[in-house]
Parts: sequence; C-alpha cells; structure tokens
Amino acid sequence: MLRVAKNLYDYRDLMSTLAWKNIALRYKQAYLGILWAILKPITLMLIFTLVRSFVGIDSGNVPYPILTFAALLPWTFFQESTTDGVGSVVGNTALVSRPLPAACAG
Repeated sequence: MLRVAKNLYDYRDLMSTLAWKNIALRYKQAYLGILWAILKPITLMLIFTLVRSFVGIDSGNVPYPILTFAALLPWTFFQESTTDGVGSVVGNTALVSRPLPAACAG
C-alpha cells in the first residue's frame, strides 16, 4: 500500500499532465464546452425524476431532484474519471511502460 502511494506521489506530474491533456481535448471542440460537465447530471436528474413520477420512490423530507443530483455528481465524476483514466493509460502506453530487464525477457 505504501508503495502504491509512493508511486502516485512520484508520478503526480505525469498524472496531472495527462489529466489536463484529456480535459483540453474533450472540451476544445465541444459546442457546449465545460458546461457539458454540469448538463449531463442535470439531464440524468430530469430523467430519474420523470421515472420516479411513475414508480413512486420515497425520498423522505429531501426534494427528490436535489437528492438525485447530489447522488449523480459524485457518481458521474467517478465514472468519467475511471473511463478517462483507463483510456489515458492505454492511449499513452509508451509513456508509462518500461522495457523488461534482461533477466525477465526470457
């Protein structure tokens, strides 16, 4: 566990560079730009609220749209981060791979 934390700390510049590259590429050619990051959870919230009107899920004292939006923001962040993280590592394999030592090459 400490080794993983050390690796994350050692490669923090690489991770931030790759993250910034993905953000710049994603929103550079989009018509809505970074606004899309907020519109996606809002659209999902509206869909879930519409479905709730047919199903009748109890949300207690909290208004259901606010509850749904509060749940969708971290979920959307996690989902997009995971998807982009894997895509970034796969797309930049040459940056993160090392040649095998001669003893392991067989």
